[in-house]
Amino acid sequence: MVLAGCSVDSIEQQEYASRNIMPKDGTPYELEFMQQVVSEVAGTRAPMTELQPTHLYVEFAPATLEEYDRLLAAPQFECLPFDVFEVPELPQGAAYAVQPPCEGVGKLYALVRSDMTLPAVEYEVLKSYYTPYADNSGIEDAALARQIVARAEELNEPYRTRSEANEAVPHGSVRVYDNIAGREVGVQGVPVFVTEQSNGISFPKTETVYTDMYGGFRSKRTIWETQVTFRITFDTDTWSIKNSNGQTMVINGPTQSPGTVWRCVPVFALGANDAYYAVNILRGINAAQMAGLTFDTKLTIKYFDKSNSDNGKTSEITGTVPYINIYCGGRPCQEIIGITNYGIGQAAYYRAHRTDYNNCLTAVKDSFAMYTRWFFTDYEYARLDVLDKLHTYDSNGPKPDGWNIQGWSVNNGHKTETPLFIDLHDGYNQLAPGTISFNNYIPDDNIYLSSYGDVQNIAFESATISNVRTNLLPLADDFVFTNADVMTLFRTYNQLRN
Repeated sequence: MVLAGCSVDSIEQQEYASRNIMPKDGTPYELEFMQQVVSEVAGTRAPMTELQPTHLYVEFAPATLEEYDRLLAAPQFECLPFDVFEVPELPQGAAYAVQPPCEGVGKLYALVRSDMTLPAVEYEVLKSYYTPYADNSGIEDAALARQIVARAEELNEPYRTRSEANEAVPHGSVRVYDNIAGREVGVQGVPVFVTEQSNGISFPKTETVYTDMYGGFRSKRTIWETQVTFRITFDTDTWSIKNSNGQTMVINGPTQSPGTVWRCVPVFALGANDAYYAVNILRGINAAQMAGLTFDTKLTIKYFDKSNSDNGKTSEITGTVPYINIYCGGRPCQEIIGITNYGIGQAAYYRAHRTDYNNCLTAVKDSFAMYTRWFFTDYEYARLDVLDKLHTYDSNGPKPDGWNIQGWSVNNGHKTETPLFIDLHDGYNQLAPGTISFNNYIPDDNIYLSSYGDVQNIAFESATISNVRTNLLPLADDFVFTNADVMTLFRTYNQLRN
């Protein structure tokens, strides 16, 4: 990574690095504002008269690389550093920012829970935030929490401070109703084109802005002389979403006063599903990119408003070039996200194995796609804090379902779409304690690779089941498993021949 320099002063850096904040427990708002909202909505029903922050926006200043590493390894502190000077603003959905070092170690900015035990690193709290959805909010009434958030969103649409929402500049939001979350959710990274009407103006202004983690967007320009027209084109330097005719998906918005909010909320409607499909496909792409996907070319996804299930499940998605084809066929949002991430997994595996793809075992190809379908979809719903609505849980963890496919066995399951890579990552053993796997049909899984990157590396370096086993063994010390654990797991997967 090339550093562009260290000319920005510290105050500007603090403001610059704090613009986009990743919510871990629902959307956090500034504490002072939420105090007013809670007082207005809850009144005497509020369990406290003075709110305490649920989240803190913190500037960390590690003095050494050891302190820096200790900070990144701390529980509840999940972030991936990047160079704030390399991009014009924080990547969509970023929760963190690293000020690259001028001398020594750089500073790091992050949103953390207020009850997190911070490591012994110098830090300064820059701002306090609050969300009633957090389990440390003091509000246990779910209905009351929803009322508070609804009022906050009403007052702040689409941004987190009322002053921004009232500015007479083009602004708005792109959101979609998610049936798992049971609410509208923001769609990040949507390119919104804002164009000034000519009306005799020699050079009408135009600007492209991107939606943030909350789905909100706002023009950086402060002066607009005429009405403006909004348009969304689902195409960027890194991804493109096309309809079945190969045309880039476009949403043409209204022409209106620049100070009037535009709320774009695509819905599922018979015969008019393109916008609904496109925003949910983008949610899948976002989850894959944020979770750490390595992909060496532009992602291009073509969707079809029909099902292609007559030829079997694997025909729903094809992940080789030139397009990832997915068949949405009236699917709900979580399934669109899932099949998007299946196709992305297929395509990423293909890109990594271009020279030997025809020699790769189908079970390895498809099992990696099932892994990305599970992991990236889980990533999106964990971000929304509703993973417990996507899965059901017992004391041992998530119950077997169509996402984690932990009910799979060699003699009673798909022969190529297996939980092989899911088993490497999930920390869950589907073989109940004290039971025996007859003929080793059910995997006995005591492997837990907590890192997506390690699972991806194994897949990208493996063409066969034997390759997967061989590439897993060197990680035993780092992830505390034994060679015997590996051999036990692969008694099942060695039976795959496709």
